[in-house]
Amino acid sequence: MLDALWLFMVVLIEGWALWTGNSMLTLAGTLCLLVSASLLLTRRIALAGVRCTHTLQQNRANFGDVISFTVELVNLKPLPLTWLRVEDSVPRALRIEGGRIEVGRSEFFPYLLMVVAMLPYERLVRRLRIHCTRRGEHVFGPVHLHSGDYLGLLDAYGSDRNEQHLLVFPKVFALELGRLASQRLLGPDAVRRQYLPDPMRVIGARDYHSGDPYRSIDWRATAKTNRLMVRVLEPSSTPVLDIVLDFAGPLRDSPDYTPDELECAISVVASLAQFGSERRMAVGVRGNGYSRRTPLDIPPSAKPGQFAAIMEALAHAATLPHVRLNEMLARPAPRVPAGATTIIVTAALRSPVLAAALDLQRRHRPFLVVYVAPEEALLPAERLPICKVSYDKAWTERQTLVLAA
Repeated sequence: MLDALWLFMVVLIEGWALWTGNSMLTLAGTLCLLVSASLLLTRRIALAGVRCTHTLQQNRANFGDVISFTVELVNLKPLPLTWLRVEDSVPRALRIEGGRIEVGRSEFFPYLLMVVAMLPYERLVRRLRIHCTRRGEHVFGPVHLHSGDYLGLLDAYGSDRNEQHLLVFPKVFALELGRLASQRLLGPDAVRRQYLPDPMRVIGARDYHSGDPYRSIDWRATAKTNRLMVRVLEPSSTPVLDIVLDFAGPLRDSPDYTPDELECAISVVASLAQFGSERRMAVGVRGNGYSRRTPLDIPPSAKPGQFAAIMEALAHAATLPHVRLNEMLARPAPRVPAGATTIIVTAALRSPVLAAALDLQRRHRPFLVVYVAPEEALLPAERLPICKVSYDKAWTERQTLVLAA
């Protein structure tokens, strides 16, 4: 409405000047009309042919990796762009180097800010570095563009819904087991047992090596790969680890949507899963929370891709419980064998966890409680097998994790 009113006034003054024969006013009105028309035209075509794309070096990353993030701006028209403001939404949990990060409506909506001027058909590329120091799925985008005329009086806005997703897996520690943890995870017998394979449980195939029995050759896999393959059999007496994650975080005076202790507990679960997978145990992970909008429940298995599936589920895991832990463990779990060792990992050793542990103890089920808490936190008075993992703000800088009573 302001643009139309301004043009109407200029045209009215120009017509009155022509009618009265005022040459100076006519010249001023003509110049004003030309400038107004050029401003409207440049505002209209400011974002025409302007493209902004951002790409990630990879869509999946391990905790602690540093990957590149590329932002490309292109002006595909024969006219220059006097100014362009680009606001590219970025996740708040990741540290980005090489760019200017501003805060939007609140601290939950940061964005990468770029203000540039572009020549006709110019292409600008900005490369940044992303430090993957937070587990989860992170979204980059959308991109908001802001430009206008060459005097900065009229604005033009645009957006691009080009979104990139980066999945960061939890941090994995090298485990050091104390006496209690070793007895619970590996069994009281310290002698390494050689489990016999079950010929009815085929879990994969591998390349043929000299000395492999002729009857173990998998002819179907051999035909598909065009090289000699043998069947990989699951041991008939595979030890089973049933890892249970408690999504209830510690109590806080102020609301905290992602307690850091719970993130540390998720990394402990990932470390236990890797520990069991490396020793050819059947590892399963479940919990009283959600992963990809479904309850976290991965049945125990020793197949080759089990650890990757667990890491994928933990990377997508939310941080809010949907049920108490004792209520979840009270339900029957038919996919968990009776002889499985249950490992409860929690950052809040409250009544639901203690009730679940006492119920397992009453049923004579092998179990272990891993408590992620600060050094000064006290253990409960109940006589339960509890290993404590010391938590502090610098837990992401550790390389090893000690499970000790």
